[in-house]
Amino acid sequence: MISRTRSAVVMTMAAALVAMLALAGCGSSSKGLDLGGSSKDLTTTRALGALEARIVNADRTPAAGQAVLVSGTRAATTSISVTTDARGIIRLGSLAPGNYQLLIGAVAFRAPIEAGQVTTRLYNLGQPNVTRTDLGEMFILNGLGQTLSRLDTETGTIANNVVKTGKWPNAVAFYKGIGYIVNSGDNSIQRFNPVDGKTIDTTDLGAGRNPYYIAFWQDKAFVTNLLANQVQVLNLAEDKPVLGKTIDVGTQPSGLVVTNDKVYVFCTGASWVGSDVTYAQGTVHVLNAGTETVEAVLELGEKSNPQAGVVGAEGHVYVLCTGDYQTVGSSVLRVNARSNTLDGAPLPLTREGGLVSARAITIAPNGRAFIADQSGARIHVVDTKEHKVLRTGRNALDQGGNPLDLAASANGLVWVFNFSDDQVRAFDAGSYARRYGPLGAGDGPMYGGTRERQPAAAVAVR
Repeated sequence: MISRTRSAVVMTMAAALVAMLALAGCGSSSKGLDLGGSSKDLTTTRALGALEARIVNADRTPAAGQAVLVSGTRAATTSISVTTDARGIIRLGSLAPGNYQLLIGAVAFRAPIEAGQVTTRLYNLGQPNVTRTDLGEMFILNGLGQTLSRLDTETGTIANNVVKTGKWPNAVAFYKGIGYIVNSGDNSIQRFNPVDGKTIDTTDLGAGRNPYYIAFWQDKAFVTNLLANQVQVLNLAEDKPVLGKTIDVGTQPSGLVVTNDKVYVFCTGASWVGSDVTYAQGTVHVLNAGTETVEAVLELGEKSNPQAGVVGAEGHVYVLCTGDYQTVGSSVLRVNARSNTLDGAPLPLTREGGLVSARAITIAPNGRAFIADQSGARIHVVDTKEHKVLRTGRNALDQGGNPLDLAASANGLVWVFNFSDDQVRAFDAGSYARRYGPLGAGDGPMYGGTRERQPAAAVAVR
């Protein structure tokens, strides 16, 4: 199993499926929109307010002519029926302060309205099985402290050690309002309530697994088991996760992403003999999420060492290849998720005086992918829309500290986790200007997961 020390070479992935939200009027923060679940209702005391919401389809086209029912749970107005305009927008004015629900088909959203507040949210009806995330709250995994910190991405404030994890936590993610922690050392998946931080249950995957990462699709969780060379399926339809099928994949599966009803598993090809490690053929195993079978295997080359990936523009999967840390540096490859083929030339990452040994990749709402290079203490930037490197070598970003991992939030910020100095920083994904930090985190921050509030609809990030 892989231990956690400050000097250890660790393979980790920053995954962030991000949403898009903007608020206008009265200087309100993203907390002005509560998507319900276990959250408390919010009420207001001012006179009149207004609501604006934009509805889009999966391909980001406006959902024109979409019927929306607005019901007030704590207001004089009990229900209003309204239809989106040609741009997919509804506007309501003179609403009494209170807590409202927007009903779109079978999907419900909760929106507390304050005086003069105009709330604009981009909803997607076309992918009902993809979870939408809440912008305001991210949980940071502290690998050495074996805890989670709670980060408000709007204000840049952190509450440390709010959740106790198991041994060697490696990833945290959310599904239908419940937190999932991948505990590599305990060979377990730990579920917790993000409101009070209490553990709900723990699922034992069996000895010798070293679970590494987790992703979700239609009440299923897919977990990479690093040492078993398998992906473990968990069925989440019941009150407690149920162990399902194990799927044989390549050597040392690390990260994985889900898109287009497929699971893309990044297999490093690494093997150890004593303290010596070799990197054979790196692969991407493509799984059919419904049938839980391998559909395709993409060979990326010896010493490629693919560890992580993100879903970029047009649904393409961008794969981060770390290299062998000695003779082969890091690069980014693009996989066409429709044809399951490599698409376009590899994008090499460079730096002065040595190889790039990148650890993690995340994607911001503007389509830029950011890569954490701990070896050079830099952040590299790739444009997934144009498939080109924007910042690398001398032009790579210096955001301070040693960036082991990073994650994007939908308010346009990229959060950098500095493992060795227990700090978190944030910068703007468009201008690269620093926004927050250094902020004191827990012991060994190494990963961030964004909390979701409403699993029935999603914001399109394709």
